[in-house]
Amino acid sequence: AKVGLSPIVEVPAPRSDGSRRVRAQRFQHLVNVVSLADLPDRATVTVTSTVASGGCLQVARALAQGRAAQGARTILINADLHNPEGVGLGDIITDESIDLDLVIVPTDIPNLVEIASGSTTGTPFAAITYQRFTSLLARLADRAECVVVAAPPISEAAETQILCAAA
Repeated sequence: AKVGLSPIVEVPAPRSDGSRRVRAQRFQHLVNVVSLADLPDRATVTVTSTVASGGCLQVARALAQGRAAQGARTILINADLHNPEGVGLGDIITDESIDLDLVIVPTDIPNLVEIASGSTTGTPFAAITYQRFTSLLARLADRAECVVVAAPPISEAAETQILCAAA
């Protein structure tokens, strides 16, 4: 609450069986808050944090899994190009000729697919522009009702502003 905003939900660290149960319930609460929000039929939600902790991707994944469990076709995008992994966002955002089917990875969860962070030859700041990211979201529009973006920490990656604005 340092910026004067109340958190939507506080998720405890998984330290015991009890805290893991509370954690799962809090994630479900977050999923319900998003599903009850007055969002368009096809919504993009960006999850970020103030510092690097690994928790952002966990929260984004839990949100994506929850929306998929509720029946929404969901895509989880790992947008942290500072930690490149596989072929994914960094590749398709800088080369629109790449077939989306090559980077969209099915999961074991019905209605949920993922796009890894991928890599880019330039900096993440130069690769992720508003025009490129909104173009990607338009390409994904017929594939999902919900796109969840796991963005890098806003205090450490200027491109997170673009990811949030495009959502």
